[in-house]
Amino acid sequence: FMRDEVGPVNTTAIYGDFAYRIRVSDNTRLAFGMKAGINLFSADLTSLRGTDAADVSFAQNLSNTPLPNFGFSVYWWADDFFLGISTPKLLENEIDQGSADMIQNQEKRHFFLMGGYVFDLRPGLKFKPTTQVKYVTGAPVIVDLTANFLIDDWLWVGGLYRLNDAVGLIASFQLTDQLRVGYSYDYTLTELSGYNAGSHELMLSYDFVFNKAKTLSPRYF
Repeated sequence: FMRDEVGPVNTTAIYGDFAYRIRVSDNTRLAFGMKAGINLFSADLTSLRGTDAADVSFAQNLSNTPLPNFGFSVYWWADDFFLGISTPKLLENEIDQGSADMIQNQEKRHFFLMGGYVFDLRPGLKFKPTTQVKYVTGAPVIVDLTANFLIDDWLWVGGLYRLNDAVGLIASFQLTDQLRVGYSYDYTLTELSGYNAGSHELMLSYDFVFNKAKTLSPRYF
């Protein structure tokens, strides 16, 4: 369940996620995922002050427009690597504003490709590069590259690079087998750098263990 408000636009989303896993070999698994649900989209457009009083784009509001959708993904992984592809929304719903003279807003399919691997460099030191590629029609391809070093199975430290967009630093600490805390800093390389000083993110994760025989620490992915 998600509730999102940005200016005059409100979105409520209710989705369910399902996965089916199969064993490919002794140490690899393959998962097929599906999500299904609905977005309720509202926009208080008449409250906005436009430069043209006759602009039909702001002539009427949108109230709880239903946008049903579903997505699909495939994920292949083992203890030291992962590879996946997904599209969270397969339907390209149109948001009708009630005028034949307007270009209708439309939800677009987003495609994500991701992968990563853990290399043993020497005892007590591992190297984990990962990448994510996002594609949607009408926008530049977004490529995220991250590289982290794991020191003595408790400290992750590294950096990230978003192609032609941003750089960042990442650090996290495995305090116990179940508790992990982290911090990251993101700095934009575009012209927006003149309007912000980057973003900070704090992370906290805790794994609830119900079967001690299945405890795995550290978790690489």
